[in-house]
Amino acid sequence: DKELREKALAKYSLEDEADAIAWVNELTGEDVVDFWGDLKSGTTLCKLINVLKPNAVTNFSASPKHWLEEKDNLKKYLIACKEYGVVDHDQLTESDMSETKKDKSALLRHLHGLSRQSQARGFEGPTLGPRYYKSVEDQERLEKKKEEEREKDRLAQLETKMNSLKRRKFLEVEHQERSKRNSQDAIKRVSKRKLEREKSGRGKKLGLVKSVSVTAEKITGAYDRDTPVKYGMDLEHHLQMENSFDHEGAYKVMDWIEDVCGFEVDDLMVSLSSGVILCHLVNGIRKGTIKKITTIKKPLLQRDNLTKFLEACKQFGVKDHDLFAPNDLIQGKNLKAVVNTLFALHRVALAMPSYNGPTIDKPKKTHSKRTSPFGLSSPSLKVPKSSIKPIRMTPLDSVAGSRSLFSRIVWTTCILSGLIVLSFASYVAFLYYSEGETAALEFTRTIGEHLQKAAFASLNHTSRYSHIFLTKAIEFKDASLPIISSWLDTAVVFGRQVWVSGVEHATRFLSYLQSEGPDIFANALNVTLTGANKVFDFVAPPFFSLIGYGGAGGGEDAVVDRIVDAAGSAGEL
Repeated sequence: DKELREKALAKYSLEDEADAIAWVNELTGEDVVDFWGDLKSGTTLCKLINVLKPNAVTNFSASPKHWLEEKDNLKKYLIACKEYGVVDHDQLTESDMSETKKDKSALLRHLHGLSRQSQARGFEGPTLGPRYYKSVEDQERLEKKKEEEREKDRLAQLETKMNSLKRRKFLEVEHQERSKRNSQDAIKRVSKRKLEREKSGRGKKLGLVKSVSVTAEKITGAYDRDTPVKYGMDLEHHLQMENSFDHEGAYKVMDWIEDVCGFEVDDLMVSLSSGVILCHLVNGIRKGTIKKITTIKKPLLQRDNLTKFLEACKQFGVKDHDLFAPNDLIQGKNLKAVVNTLFALHRVALAMPSYNGPTIDKPKKTHSKRTSPFGLSSPSLKVPKSSIKPIRMTPLDSVAGSRSLFSRIVWTTCILSGLIVLSFASYVAFLYYSEGETAALEFTRTIGEHLQKAAFASLNHTSRYSHIFLTKAIEFKDASLPIISSWLDTAVVFGRQVWVSGVEHATRFLSYLQSEGPDIFANALNVTLTGANKVFDFVAPPFFSLIGYGGAGGGEDAVVDRIVDAAGSAGEL
């Protein structure tokens, strides 16, 4: 506040103050010398408003004896100014005239506003400051327009609020239906798991103990609880987590827990939220890790069990980013994180020399032939480095004009194709590593279907436009044949060189992964490279026939015939 007052005083004009004093003296006939000291009593101000508007203040103290009478004068004066039409931002306050504040800037601004309003009301006497040309009617019309705009904004805000309430109500109903549907699905999964256990005799064989009774009421209470409604990105993230949850992985984890500690696990949230079974799981991996396990059904004690389990996981070597938070399990916020933690605990347990207990079944790695979406057999194949032979390239400088542009396009296309293949392989490897073989194969199949449709559409367009292009080329073969031959020669040479270079680098990267990295990435890149090799071998023969005119007999007509035949083969392909 002190800084603001100092800035206001720095901008304060003594000339404007002198003009204001002269204007007040001229209208009231008083002898005001001290701008604030002579006006703070309110007497002169009441006389001023009575000159501008007769009988505006009829009863005021002409000689106030104490500050209460001064305050009463100021109050009456301010009420009269408001009735006179002085706008709010030009209005004075009682605190501005107090001994503590002494806001001379506010007083000066108020007098200028009072002068403008007097001009708007047609006062013919002296004025303060520049001439004001708006009349009262203009002010009322402007105020009416502002009021209409304010009303319009208010209605727009009200409409937005009503739409927000409708959206909230819709999301609340959707949230309740989703919670109810999740609880019903959980009941079905638990019933199916119990039935499969009874049919297989797994419970009797392992001697499983029912630590927690998983009933339909408990499942409904766990999944259909009164949780906060999510909106926007929170809702999208929640739905994405629900849709990406791997129930098969959860079943494998629950089976592993049953094998290790001998307790029935029918549902993750209901069976494990107390933390008792998880503590027994840790003790099953290494005896005596958790010495005291609380079985009392109180939330704080159950949370304490989960804390002990997570601390034991850290002692075993599970990374912090692999651990779930207690609320992820207790409130069901992120059951996927719970499954990931148990998988991480399983990996750490397998690395312990003292652990020789049950393991989670993993799909066996096979190198059998796989069928791609294009119908091509693509067995795992390692490309030996010795089979790569360098090819002589025609320099880019030897290609002039538009052919130089085409060469750059060929380079760019080949590099982008290599990046797409490498990105595809990396993502397939990531899916294989994080979510299993089923997710990786499903992603590969989906991408294959899209690529197949895109390839067929592209070949149809290419065949049609190639026919038009070759028709014109045959019509003007004397001029176009050298250009076509050089064009195709440059494309094939550079494309082949980029392909060979890519295979060489991919082979080196593959060798590095096989020696240093996990087998999962190596197998994924191996399959991708093999499929690319097969596609290239399938497409290359008709394309390379386009440049076979060098050894062909029959002159230019035979060359044109070979080009037309090759284009027909490409269209059928």
